[in-house]
Amino acid sequence: MNAIWKYLIDIVDEHEIIMQGGARILNARLISSHTIAVWAVVDPAAERVRRSFYVRGTGHEFEPSALMSYVTTVFDDPLGLVWHLFVEIDADRPLLIGEPAEREAVEA
Repeated sequence: MNAIWKYLIDIVDEHEIIMQGGARILNARLISSHTIAVWAVVDPAAERVRRSFYVRGTGHEFEPSALMSYVTTVFDDPLGLVWHLFVEIDADRPLLIGEPAEREAVEA
């Protein structure tokens, strides 16, 4: 049976977390001026894998690669900052983004 889990991403250039393989990201929101929360549908019994997330601010230098996929943009209204969240993709362990009916398998 699947569950929805929350993962916390620090607002730094690169943040690595351990999450269940095959996770499907549903949404992400800024929960503090230093942290983005990411909610994903996971199979708790699935193999745990390392995922790298990247946060870039509007106007920051950025060299995207073919191994990165856009997740979402979050707004820090009180500070007037806008952050763009990306995830590194791994062809061996696809990560799904979006709703089941419209999602795309994120593959290299």
